[in-house]
Amino acid sequence: MGLLAYLPGDRCVYHAHGRCLMELGENARRHKKWRCRIVSAWERAFDDYLLQVDQFDIAPETAARIWSRRLEKIVDRPRCVHFVPGGDDTVGCALVFEDLCLKKIPACPGRCRRYREDRDADL
Repeated sequence: MGLLAYLPGDRCVYHAHGRCLMELGENARRHKKWRCRIVSAWERAFDDYLLQVDQFDIAPETAARIWSRRLEKIVDRPRCVHFVPGGDDTVGCALVFEDLCLKKIPACPGRCRRYREDRDADL
């Protein structure tokens, strides 16, 4: 008996860069383990900074200048172990998809029982 081989799932609505986003569903918060740790760290740093701005009643212009200096230091920190140069200019990693790390998301097995063709894929 031969091995079962799936057809490619690259036209599926859940397919993104060779990964299956079906489990993500509508509630992205339940998959914090899939989030990019760089993006998460930046968000935490910004949230902490906003609390400080509120507590010290800093003017918006001053707050923006301070944040831009802090951001330069944050961006220069070491990357994660999965970092692959490329992708968008925000993080600069080819594995970042929106705020998720593609390395952490399960690979797409191909056309499975959850396969839903993306009819807008060619548009």
